[in-house]
Amino acid sequence: MRSDVTGIRAFSRTHFAVVTAVIAIMLTAAVSLPAAEQRVRGEYEVKAALLYNFLKFVEWPPSKAAGAEIRVCVVGDLSRARSVAELDNQRVAGRRLAVERADLQDVRGCDVLFLLRGEEQLLPKILEAVRGGSTLTIGEADGLGRRGVIINFLIVRNRVRFEINAAAARDAGIMISSKLMKLAGPGNGSTAGGD
Repeated sequence: MRSDVTGIRAFSRTHFAVVTAVIAIMLTAAVSLPAAEQRVRGEYEVKAALLYNFLKFVEWPPSKAAGAEIRVCVVGDLSRARSVAELDNQRVAGRRLAVERADLQDVRGCDVLFLLRGEEQLLPKILEAVRGGSTLTIGEADGLGRRGVIINFLIVRNRVRFEINAAAARDAGIMISSKLMKLAGPGNGSTAGGD
């Protein structure tokens, strides 16, 4: 009988160790998940503020600038970029922002197209779809500026930076203020495709 009690006690110790380990993992995940979510939320708050301010320094051709609204299309999971979605109905230069999630077939006619991280494989088709449409393309992955996106967000030393592809802007018929171009200088990303 003594061996049964010892077996139960041994099982209890093992069980206790496993339960303790599982609880520790759950607590660690519970603490780190909100921190990770907070970091992503903070990153998109900065990107949304930058996007809003970029629009003050961008000029579309007269045919595109005449509209009452600026159609901002987001390709990817808009719930991840809630801060961008919250720009909906804000005003820039007298025009209302209309933020919407878009699929590849919906991108023609967008004034601004924000390609979220994880959707980079769609870039060639998106650039083809918006060609000639004076669409300000914005991305957020390394190398997208060189691949034809006009403004590309980068994370450099845990800070949101951006680069501007001046050649892509010219090709799209979009004028970007020299003030904004200077901000994309050496301390804040690189100006890809510039003069």
